[in-house]
Amino acid sequence: MVVMHLKGIKKATAKGRVYWYHRATGKRIRAEFGTAEFAAEVATLNKSTNNQSVNPRSLGALIEAYKRSPDFQRLAIRTKKDYNYLFNYLQSIHDMPLSQIDTPFILGIRDRAFEAHKRKFANYIVQILGTLFSYGLPRGLISTNPAKGVPVIPRPRGMPKQNRPWSEKEIEVFFEGAPIALRIATALGLYAGMRQGDVVKALKSIYDGHGIHWRQNKTGEDIYLFAPKKLRQELDKSPRDSLYLVCRHDNRPYKQEGFKTVFFRRIKMLQDQKLLGENLTFHGLRHTAAKHLAEAGCDTRDIAAVLGHRTEDMAKMYAEGENKRNRAKAAILKLERKK
Repeated sequence: MVVMHLKGIKKATAKGRVYWYHRATGKRIRAEFGTAEFAAEVATLNKSTNNQSVNPRSLGALIEAYKRSPDFQRLAIRTKKDYNYLFNYLQSIHDMPLSQIDTPFILGIRDRAFEAHKRKFANYIVQILGTLFSYGLPRGLISTNPAKGVPVIPRPRGMPKQNRPWSEKEIEVFFEGAPIALRIATALGLYAGMRQGDVVKALKSIYDGHGIHWRQNKTGEDIYLFAPKKLRQELDKSPRDSLYLVCRHDNRPYKQEGFKTVFFRRIKMLQDQKLLGENLTFHGLRHTAAKHLAEAGCDTRDIAAVLGHRTEDMAKMYAEGENKRNRAKAAILKLERKK
């Protein structure tokens, strides 16, 4: 048995069996792990990789160009990690010329990803490919975005909606008697659409008494938002001795996991009392904010501006349900006026 300290290999487990692959080529290593033959096979694959010239119009080259771009560099650390995980998943087709990648091909990738990793992962693959091609299109690397016509896999019927909006009654119940830190944090999610990661890091200095000014960690978007009256009422209660809007009893900031524990502990307590419904999350407050904006007649550009979306497509997704209700209501009113 040879001690293995080899770089550029990865392990995969399927049905209880372990397989080894060469990262750069995506090829499975046939020799037994830990043997001299295994090391020799890896060396051969490494040599073949070094001798190959990289096609500047291949998927792998596009990925590397995107990773060097300001678009990628401005992403949050967690988002970069997620993207790199997906890029590694696509390793086996990195050498594929962009000209050979079309919509049916991406549809096939989506379906294979669904078989291996289920719906959310498969849809994320389509999303990341769309991002890559959107980056390459104006740079002349491709002529079309083949991911644009690929539909996402819909949620199964009867499956509870993730991050659903909170009802008015649920908001009222959660706020009643809640610690001030939870009230402020929830208000920031509900009225400003702020993500949990931004909430726990929010300094008091971002609030000037009229609005809040912060940079989203996930997207890097710079946002100034006039604070609604209900949000100002909560922010004005923030402890004077803390540098943070949301803090613990000792005025120190929460870590994300610590805040998450406190937040869901209160939700569970109220659910046990049959006062709250199921499937409530902090991110659901962001969906609630979009719902309220849509109810008020705001269009997708308004919603995108408040929530810090770079495109209207994301705002459409957040407000889709309420927009449908508004259109249905308007249609019925037209019908009644006709009568």
